[in-house]
Amino acid sequence: KAELNAVCNDFLENSFDHLAKGKPLFQDKYDTRCPFPGLGVFDKVNVNGHQEDYRDFFFGRDEEIKTICDMEKELKFVAVIGGSGSGKSSLIRAGVIRQLEIDTRNKNTNESFKSITLPPGNDPVQKLKAELEKIPNPNLIFIDQFEELFTICGEKQRREFIKTLLELREHGKSIITTMRQEFLGDCLVIEELHPLITTSLQRLKPIETLKLDRLRDVVNRQAETANLRFEPGLLAIIFDDLHNERGAMPLLQHCLRQ
Repeated sequence: KAELNAVCNDFLENSFDHLAKGKPLFQDKYDTRCPFPGLGVFDKVNVNGHQEDYRDFFFGRDEEIKTICDMEKELKFVAVIGGSGSGKSSLIRAGVIRQLEIDTRNKNTNESFKSITLPPGNDPVQKLKAELEKIPNPNLIFIDQFEELFTICGEKQRREFIKTLLELREHGKSIITTMRQEFLGDCLVIEELHPLITTSLQRLKPIETLKLDRLRDVVNRQAETANLRFEPGLLAIIFDDLHNERGAMPLLQHCLRQ
């Protein structure tokens, strides 16, 4: 059956299971949004003066999303480590934060889930203060590209920022960070961060780029969400060209958007 599904996917871009249920190859109506965000993250973005929500087209990380959401509730600090181009930012923005918003709505209360997202930059304390003025009392503070604390931020600002984050955590705010794996050692030598990051690594393994078979399923689901289908045989050609290509996910999203 697996071989039959693979053949159907290669030549019809549809699974045998889908065909056996009598579902049509193509839909009459399609979503006018492009389901592929290009080199950007899967998030709400401004496109030609209007906002598009690419979170609707984010797939393939269900296990990681559940693990991080559980850790957020239990630990109030999650360090997400992974290589460049592995999809860490999209995982949090489109996967975790959206799921936490849904979980809050499902509680049938009048509360909404509020979050702040920012890369540290060269003056992270001031950036955080500015964001807290816009969104007071957030549930979650997401620090994307945490490695900027070591690449473009001075030691004084770095220590003050980490101190501020941990104080916010003590007052009930959840902290999630994403960071490239090669900066892990820089974090672990910071006494206040060492136990938090070590605990994260025990629960959440470093994020890796999606394998090609999983990535193929993801782009198919993206297209299907917009009621689109790939021309028969097209994905087989694309994935032959992508074989062993590093950073396949952003490259593929960019090519498909073009």
